[in-house]
Amino acid sequence: GKPMIAYSILAAKQARVFDRIVINSDSHIFKSIASRYDVEFYERPEHLGSSTTKSDEVVLDFIQNNKSEVIVWVNSISPLQTGEEIRRVVEFFKKETLDSLITVRDEQVHCIYQGKPVNFEKTAKFSQTQELEPVQPFVYSVMMWRTESFLDNMKSQGHALLSGKVGYYPVNKLSS
Repeated sequence: GKPMIAYSILAAKQARVFDRIVINSDSHIFKSIASRYDVEFYERPEHLGSSTTKSDEVVLDFIQNNKSEVIVWVNSISPLQTGEEIRRVVEFFKKETLDSLITVRDEQVHCIYQGKPVNFEKTAKFSQTQELEPVQPFVYSVMMWRTESFLDNMKSQGHALLSGKVGYYPVNKLSS
């Protein structure tokens, strides 16, 4: 009985760590959803809604049009993420004095990269999965940036998603 994005909106509200909650979309259809859930709406330019658009560009546009010291992207692709977990991610960002953060998932599974073992040895007895060093794929349920660092990186390097002091926060399997 509610749109999928509503779960992220409600979790963001339950986190009680945000001064503002804004739906950021290139589609005007989300304005009525923002109104229904009593949050703000920012309609970004349509050209920032294509499948070739880079997240750096979307974040830059939002920062340039919504002044803030820190931007937190609570992604609607993770409807099972809780407000409590969002709060913990934000607290970790602050405690570690990070400039950018992306959530990850701890996976204890044998991994190879370019044909070579990442977290196990081919020349030893095969490791049990519970003994493996976890690999951490990005899950993007929450991403955060200190705007000053983001803008500095965009200006100097042309990209900024992983700018300044970068941190990774492992979220639970349901969130990821």
